[in-house]
Amino acid sequence: MANGGIIGPANDPVNQTVSAPGTAVTFTSNGTFNPFSAPSDATNFRTADVLVIAGGRGGATNIGGGGGGGYYQFTPGHSIPGSSAPMSIGGGGQGAPGPGDPNADNGSASTAGFSSPVAAPTGTFPPYQSDGTGTYGGVGPNGPPPSTSSGGGGAGSDADHSPPGRGGQGKQSSPVDGSTYRAGGGGGGAYPGQPAGSGRDGGGNGNSSLGGAGTAASANTGAGGGAGGGNYGAGANGGSGFIAIMENDINVQSASGVWQLDEVYDAEKAGNWPT
Repeated sequence: MANGGIIGPANDPVNQTVSAPGTAVTFTSNGTFNPFSAPSDATNFRTADVLVIAGGRGGATNIGGGGGGGYYQFTPGHSIPGSSAPMSIGGGGQGAPGPGDPNADNGSASTAGFSSPVAAPTGTFPPYQSDGTGTYGGVGPNGPPPSTSSGGGGAGSDADHSPPGRGGQGKQSSPVDGSTYRAGGGGGGAYPGQPAGSGRDGGGNGNSSLGGAGTAASANTGAGGGAGGGNYGAGANGGSGFIAIMENDINVQSASGVWQLDEVYDAEKAGNWPT
């Protein structure tokens, strides 16, 4: 034990691991994240794997395309504070209601409001792609997004593409929240007698009946809504967003005071000096 050359209580370098709970904290509505209890020395060393999914887009009307899945942001090892932080869950976009208002809405952004936030923004991209496998919100005007983020599943194509498209595949949220897939695309609408496109990974199904509405996406999946049938069948709403946070073990490293070189050497040799 040493005092670092300072008159006062003796101290040793701190180099220890504080175990995290090992379970994810999830949010399906707005709330507050409270980190697990740890010594004050651990405050500057906290990290978490953070998954944030925005709300999905609503489906189109009148045999249109399904809604695309919301933006999906996964950030491993994100630095978090030792204090509480607000969590905001984005709502799903409204489906296109029909005549006079043929446009579906994007879903809203979801945000983990740490001092350094993790956000899944709202999308600004078309409601479908022709093959039903493209991404929604994945590439913006300034080029591709970071590798830790991407769009959700592409929407199902409309009836002009035969057969009408199935929603695109969502993203797997492992390791934060098991192996659940979310943010799939909604199914496209179809002409009467045709099979409508099916939603995927939470996405709503399309409809082929005249005036028939699409099926809404499942809540908290960030998936797209299904498209309506002919005669301006209404598109359905997209699914609301989701947040999951898995705190990591904390490796606490500190050495207060002023240390003699021989003391540093002895602590380093013993494996106790912070790296």
